[in-house]
Amino acid sequence: PTIKCQKCLRVGHDSANCKLEPLTPRPEKRTSNEERKTLAITTHDNCNDKFFKKVSIGDQNFVAYVDFGSECSLMRESDACNLSLTKVLTELPFIKGFGNSSVTPSYKTFATIKLDEVEAQIEFLVVKDDLLHTSLLVGQNFTELPCVTVLKDNSKLIFYKSPDNDTQNRDNGLKLYVLNATKLKKVDLVEVCTSDPSFSGDVYVEGYSCGEPGNEYHLHQGA
Repeated sequence: PTIKCQKCLRVGHDSANCKLEPLTPRPEKRTSNEERKTLAITTHDNCNDKFFKKVSIGDQNFVAYVDFGSECSLMRESDACNLSLTKVLTELPFIKGFGNSSVTPSYKTFATIKLDEVEAQIEFLVVKDDLLHTSLLVGQNFTELPCVTVLKDNSKLIFYKSPDNDTQNRDNGLKLYVLNATKLKKVDLVEVCTSDPSFSGDVYVEGYSCGEPGNEYHLHQGA
């Protein structure tokens, strides 16, 4: 009969004195069938400062790294302890993205955070302090909320609260006008004025495309 080692999974010897590495890694024990991914977390030279944002939880301020590729939000143990947040120890997922390894959070918790104009309660996975260079990592469970509108360019990142009203209703909202005849390049900024001279603040634009021959244009969605 064929002899197969149960340690290294090779054929030709038994496992009694085997010192070889396994051909395939042994499966890890999991506390949950769920797995969440996060990107590499670092504050080294290649990170852009705009992704580091001030976040408020209650009356305390923290520095958070905004990771649009992370499926979850993370918090350091020491900060969670200072906030006296409730610990949830059941159904903890694995977190992938710390190098080539996976880690299990100490516990999960919930907190209401305020980032720029948006305030929302989200779930945090609490991890050891040495795994995070900032107090918080804010992921998709915040950035993809329906109430969040994001403005990002090469120098700034701003979170706006999405308007509650129906932006498709032309009778409800602020009208914008172009005062002078304007010749556009392929991509250009155009100065406009509002229907309300007393208005001061940010404006959310739903976005619009015009396909009229000779007058084609697209207005980008944004704030």
